[in-house]
Amino acid sequence: MKNGKRKLRSTQRQLEAVARKQKFENIMTAREGDQKLFFKLVNDQRRTGMEKTTQLKFKNGIYDNPDSIRKGWAEYFEELATPSSSNYEDALYNNQVELDCLLFEDTYISNLENSEKISVTEEQVEKVINTLKSGKAADCANLTSEHLKNGGQIVISAVTKLINMILMYVQYQIYSNLV
Repeated sequence: MKNGKRKLRSTQRQLEAVARKQKFENIMTAREGDQKLFFKLVNDQRRTGMEKTTQLKFKNGIYDNPDSIRKGWAEYFEELATPSSSNYEDALYNNQVELDCLLFEDTYISNLENSEKISVTEEQVEKVINTLKSGKAADCANLTSEHLKNGGQIVISAVTKLINMILMYVQYQIYSNLV
């Protein structure tokens, strides 16, 4: 259905582009011969700049007056901006996070007998940072992999301390739940 909708919209845009091109060609040919037709076409072109929606269908509702159309658009964009937890990709991500947490717990519990604390070194963090791909999109805080790669030793030290603090907190939480 998505592919069908995509093809339909693509065809609609192509037809609109052909119509626009035809209008411009008519204006250019009228300019050379008929001045009255030329100015009529130019004025028509100026007037058709904005088209108004007369009816909007969203979900099960039909909005047919300006106030309700605005309300329909507001509902549409609100739903669009609200992340849905029922999304397959979100569920897949959540499952992966849960698996990672279980793996971490298993690793910690197995190391608990040896009474070792889990921590990372600056060399490990630097090695992982250097494997990050460049030229990718920024995260929600507008940070890119280039920020980490070019941040130098200060960034590596700060990230290492942050990771170790997180590990220490998680280890404490797991240990307190076991006891």
